[in-house]
Amino acid sequence: MDEFRGAGSAEAGDDAEFAQAFLRMNGVRVRPSLTRADPGSQVQLQYGNRLAIEGAGALTAVLVIAGLVAYWAYGAVLLALGCVAVALLVFWWHRLDRSLPAWLPRGRLTGLAVAAPLLIVIGGVLCLIIRHNRTDDANMTQASALVRQADAALDQGDIGTAQQLLFRAEGLSHGKLPAFTEDVRAHLIVKQLEGLLAEQNRKEGIYDEAVRAAAAQRYAEAVKRLREIPGFRDADSLLREYQRNAR
Repeated sequence: MDEFRGAGSAEAGDDAEFAQAFLRMNGVRVRPSLTRADPGSQVQLQYGNRLAIEGAGALTAVLVIAGLVAYWAYGAVLLALGCVAVALLVFWWHRLDRSLPAWLPRGRLTGLAVAAPLLIVIGGVLCLIIRHNRTDDANMTQASALVRQADAALDQGDIGTAQQLLFRAEGLSHGKLPAFTEDVRAHLIVKQLEGLLAEQNRKEGIYDEAVRAAAAQRYAEAVKRLREIPGFRDADSLLREYQRNAR
């Protein structure tokens, strides 16, 4: 708290008005007003919170606009924190005035000093959390779409494409796939088993055709058929036998 002595000269009125306006412009409150104080009396000067509120409001406005450009939730978080900073300056001003260091000017810099930690530190952390959740949600949505595409590929019998789509979905979601993924995986296993059985039946049919052809002494046909299934049962040994008989 500072002290100001009112002038006692005849020209004190104009000087008092000028001083009163100058102090008000710089956020200083005078009690009683210089224009009402008795000549030679003492008045009290107190730092007001108007300029501090302006500083906090300006920083809030800049960051809120920048946040809204990126994503509406960022702007909402920063606006709420800016309102908290302004509320602190309005309702706790006298306590802040006593607590803040003397070297910090009691003006717009005070507002910045109060608002910046809230907006930049706390607001930054909250915005990062929101961004992380948004990324997870987007990845989960894309992963779900890939899993559905994999299921559709299985319906068409394209097991290779389905496996690739499921692999991509796992990479996007970091293993946190939607619940219906287990049904798609079960579908994949069924299709793989069906494919194995179909391949087994195909080879069995070719093998039987080769044996019947050899029984009818059509060794050239039997050799041709057995060459389609190398390594199946005793197809390799039969192939050598039929090749000898075909000469």
